[in-house]
This record gives sequence, structure tokens and C-alpha cells, in this order.
Amino acid sequence: MAINGTRFTFTSGELPEDTFVVINFDLSQSLSTLFCLNVTLASRKPAISFENLLDETATLTVWQGEEVQRRIRGIVTLCEQGDTGKHQTLYQLTVYPEFWRSGQRQNCRSFQNQDIASIFDTLLREMGITTYEMRCRSPHPAREFCVQFMETDFAFISRLAAEEGICFFEDEYIDSNTQNLVFADHCLSMSSIGAIPYNPNTASEADTYCINNFTRGARIRPAKVTTKDYTFTAPRWHGQFENRRVATPYQRTNYEIFDYPGRFKDVQPGTDFANTQLAGWRNDVDFVNGITNSAQLQPGLAFTLADHPRDELNTSWQIVSSQMHLCVPRS
Repeated sequence: MAINGTRFTFTSGELPEDTFVVINFDLSQSLSTLFCLNVTLASRKPAISFENLLDETATLTVWQGEEVQRRIRGIVTLCEQGDTGKHQTLYQLTVYPEFWRSGQRQNCRSFQNQDIASIFDTLLREMGITTYEMRCRSPHPAREFCVQFMETDFAFISRLAAEEGICFFEDEYIDSNTQNLVFADHCLSMSSIGAIPYNPNTASEADTYCINNFTRGARIRPAKVTTKDYTFTAPRWHGQFENRRVATPYQRTNYEIFDYPGRFKDVQPGTDFANTQLAGWRNDVDFVNGITNSAQLQPGLAFTLADHPRDELNTSWQIVSSQMHLCVPRS
């Protein structure tokens, strides 16, 4: 349920701002995944050219009165023209972030003596993606030889990011009307929007932002990772590293992952890769699901839950995935 006074606008390319009226939309977002916005629009124009829509920048804006709550900006990758009636024509569009373009180019190439920041910069700029930033708190040494083999740029970047323990997300800057692709290797690199109260009374008037459903869960995941590699320059090198979760509540400790080749040639990268892999396997061991009327909650942000009857839940939570489903009543 949206808070009272919430409204939505949608603009695309050079079309006039009043071209579309938002009927409904579904927005799916997760860390290290391209967001997907499916939106149904109505327009008094019955024959808008696809040339004015496809591959154009589009923006869905969420308003609270006259104040902008969110701007979701991307490019239109699919459009359909629907039925016409009562002087209105329906359009259905799919919008992805600019980073989606990197998935439309597949290549074979090598990078020598470059760190991932340099590799990412090369690939992103070649695709015209310049609004991005690296928020890395840990060192990521240069790789002697790094190969992209029959991978799209997106798959290659995603693989390297996962190996280095880096996630990516879109960060919206309302004040400056910009949106950046962010690469981060630590939760402290993510912003917090402060406290949001828990209010399970869904029958009450929605005059303030709150969370009206909050459930906690846990699942079983691997408790140990062993990664191994070989280098011809030192054939007797052991080249095997492991990381085991010492405390594993809810489960046994003999769930193990073996990874070969580990794609490292030294002790520190091997140790780091083993640690990163185990963290990746276990990043959703403890989780919560919630329902809120706040459009601001999105991956890449954290919030503090307040006023929950279970005091241990009144703490800071990092958002890793979100779904926004909204339908605007038609008169």
C-alpha cells in the first residue's frame, strides 16, 4: 500500500513530459543484478514511433506531494503498443540500467598487469557508461594475466567482481538528479536512510513510512570452501587454501565446496579468494523479508528497524533485494 499523496510520472527520450500516464509497474532489484522495470503506460498519442522509445533514456519518478522520493533511470530495451480506446493507447515498456548494454557485446580479449578497476574502466567506457564509481575499502592487486573468453562484457565483469568479493548496484542521487553504477566490497560503503518504524496495523491510514510485515528466516549453506590452483613457474607449490565457518548454527559442518582451478598464483590472492567464496555461499544464511510503503528502500542501502516488539530485531539491516509492485487506479 502506497503512502497517501504518492504519485508517479514517466518520461522517455525527447518526448514531452506529459506524453505518458503511469498505469502500473513492477520493479525488481537485487545486488549484483540488473534491475528490471516493466511499466504499463497510457498516452493520448496512438502511434508513438519505436524509434522515439527504444534505446532512449527513460525515468520513472516517485513523488510524495511535490517532493521526489525516487528516480529510477535506465534505457528502454523493449516496447509494445497495445489497444486503443477512450482516446488512450496503452504502451508496455521494459527498462534496464545502462549497464545492460555491456551484456550485448561478447568478446575474447586479455588484460595484462591490470587491476579490476582498470579493467572495469576500459570495458564500461567502451560501451559509453561513464557514471560509475568504485567504493572499495580492500586492496585488489593487479592481475598478471586476465582473460575474457567468449563472455559478454557483463558476464566478464560480474565474474571478476564475484571473485574479488565486490557487488554492484545503482545509487540514486535525488538532489543532483543523477544515478551511478556503484561497485563496493564492504557493507560500510553503502548509505543508510535511518530508522523506519514497524507498524503491523495495515488497516490504519498510511500517513507515514513504516514496515507492516517483518519475518526472519535461516537456511543451510556450505560451511567450508577449499580452492586449489597450479603454476608452472613453481610446480611444487602447494597452492591450496581453505576457509571454514567456525560457528555454524542450525546445520552440520561437513557441507564443503572444492574449487579448481582457483585462478590465483600467490598466497594472498588464494587466501582472499577462499574467504570471498565462503562469504558468497553464506551471504543469505540469515535473512528477513518485509513489506513497506516506502519506495526508498532498495538494494545498496541500509535502514534501522524501530518499534518492533522483539528488541533484537531493532537493529540495522542491509537491503539485498527488493520488489515494488504498484497499480494506479484508473478513473
